[in-house]
Amino acid sequence: MLAALLTAAAAQEPPRAILRPWPDSVVAPGPLKIIVKGDGPELRLDGKRLETAIPARGVMTAVVEPAPGIHELVLATEVEEKIRFFAGEGGPPGWKAYRAHPPEAACETCHRAGNNAWTLLGETAGPQCLSCHGAAGFPKSHTHKAAELEECQMCHDPHGSTEARHLKMPKETACKQCHG
Repeated sequence: MLAALLTAAAAQEPPRAILRPWPDSVVAPGPLKIIVKGDGPELRLDGKRLETAIPARGVMTAVVEPAPGIHELVLATEVEEKIRFFAGEGGPPGWKAYRAHPPEAACETCHRAGNNAWTLLGETAGPQCLSCHGAAGFPKSHTHKAAELEECQMCHDPHGSTEARHLKMPKETACKQCHG
């Protein structure tokens, strides 16, 4: 069952190198931490190269304070990935507010850098998620077995989302990935 869930979820989710913020999202005014999976060679905001940190091979971060309005973020690799986001209140019709997760934690809360790579602290994200969220409430809001709940990232984006409860897609769509 778990393998079927993972396969279904993976088939529906296109890979993204820009993990934070999401495409066509609205970010709150103020500092924004950008997270990308990749080594660059560069990250650009509105055509200007950003100063980045590389906490481990394959990960780049930058902190910016974008002016109100629409912005274009580009990760330049062999194939460029571009997203747009809106900084400020409101935003274009149909764009949703992006909420970062975890809001205050550092990368090292869930990841470690070792062997020149960035990895999860455990085998799966679940135990790490439960270290903050607690296991007691999950059976009340989920109909899954404990082993399935350990694969939180199948349905939830650990870096943030525009959906309620940091889902990767609307709840109706997420549930139907495995439950028809």
